[in-house]
Amino acid sequence: MATERELKLALLPRDAGKLKNHPLLAAAPATTRQIETHYFDTGDHQLARAGVAVRLRRIEDHYSATVKTESADQSCFTERGEWECAIPAPLAEAALAEPAELSAFPPWLEPLFERVAPRAIRDLLHHTALQLRPILSTRFRRTTWPIALVGGEAEVAFDRGVITTGTQTVPLCELEIESPTAPFPSLLEFARTLAETVALWPEPRSKAARGFALLTGDAATAFKTKPPRWSAEMSIADAFFTAWWSCVAHGGANMTLYAQHHDPEALHQLRIALRRCRTLLALFTPWLGAPLAKALRAYIASVARPLGTRRDRDVLVDAIIRPAHTACPVAQQEIACLAEVLHPPCHRAAALPYRALGQLWLDTSLRLITALESSAPSDPLEPFVRTLWHRTRRRVRHRIDQWEADPTSERRHRVRIALKSWRYLLEWSRALLPKRAYRREMARVKHALDLLGAAQDWEGAQHQLAPYLRRSDRLAVGAAAVLAWHHARSVLPCETLRNDLRTWFHESWEETTK
Repeated sequence: MATERELKLALLPRDAGKLKNHPLLAAAPATTRQIETHYFDTGDHQLARAGVAVRLRRIEDHYSATVKTESADQSCFTERGEWECAIPAPLAEAALAEPAELSAFPPWLEPLFERVAPRAIRDLLHHTALQLRPILSTRFRRTTWPIALVGGEAEVAFDRGVITTGTQTVPLCELEIESPTAPFPSLLEFARTLAETVALWPEPRSKAARGFALLTGDAATAFKTKPPRWSAEMSIADAFFTAWWSCVAHGGANMTLYAQHHDPEALHQLRIALRRCRTLLALFTPWLGAPLAKALRAYIASVARPLGTRRDRDVLVDAIIRPAHTACPVAQQEIACLAEVLHPPCHRAAALPYRALGQLWLDTSLRLITALESSAPSDPLEPFVRTLWHRTRRRVRHRIDQWEADPTSERRHRVRIALKSWRYLLEWSRALLPKRAYRREMARVKHALDLLGAAQDWEGAQHQLAPYLRRSDRLAVGAAAVLAWHHARSVLPCETLRNDLRTWFHESWEETTK
């Protein structure tokens, strides 16, 4: 068995030439090959659901078969099991021919099957062997460079091509930095240097995973992360980096999706990933140290801030004007006219600060790893999390009290921010809570955030629509109708919500977790 250890990055196709001409790569000897890969699975995708990929790869006239496992976490630095062997051309070509009913173990899979060590994967392959068919493929041109890094040699591979299911295709443009010996900080440092002139960002999803998303119709859908679950056996360091890499993967995948499809929801998910990063740094400030946590939070905020203006326009049209046009009983034509005027222009990939965002992910990750190399890995997580629960709930309760004493939109917004932090902490620490208490608390928080979010959207719409209210035409009528219709559905329910929040968060934590 070989363990594949690599840092996976995405880039814009337009930057391919800039990457190849970078001094760090231009000075190294380059090798370019054409690669064609076919992935096999069952009709109900049993291998993909188990995190296993079986592929046949052709490089010129040579074929190889490989079994790979998905990375255990969502880190941009992947460590995956890999078993590979050469396959005679006739066996490979027969496997790729028109599928036929099989009555015996596929001949091309036999030499590979003997190399796979884990019993669970061997059993899965044995169980599915007669059902395996090619379901998707990749075709790309790979350029590789040998690079010397601190701690060992590495291979840098740039892949440019397509992932296809036969009827659907998505572009492939990625960089992999792979080394069996060099430490992760060396790979990150090298990537960060490249990212100073070329927009590069972490993209931990494998080619097989992206192909499977294409196959299931999710390739153009914004990537919603599944928050990692901390366990009582984890150290503080393990918990922090598990959540951190989840945020990085969440942000990187949505940058790739936005570059390809310019989907406003991908931009929204990117902003959520950045917000989760800032929340994680705030929660772990006692462990990280205030100077580091504060500096990184400010860095993230400065890069994320310009993304808010575009998102505000999306929210105005999609969450405010269009629902009112559908359901408001008056001024239908005026609202439609307003929507037409304010419809957001087509998003252009060039408008997203890809290079700044890529540098952000790489730089903050490297700074965290470097700063925490000497931290005690054995510090237990559970006592630390229990302190976080109490501290975060106290902050929410304090914000609620301030809102009650001063019922302004600013105070309401501060409650919303505190509740988001509480939600993220609950999601990460879910496994440490009683199931019933978790479900009850999450239901309360989601309900509150929905109402507070609607009120915040309405507040923002007031500012954005103010110029139209001062007009004397149908746009003024449309703007007034939209704001009036949303007022009763967003601001007024917050009065009741404030009382509910006071009751919920003035319970003791012991009462809440019964």
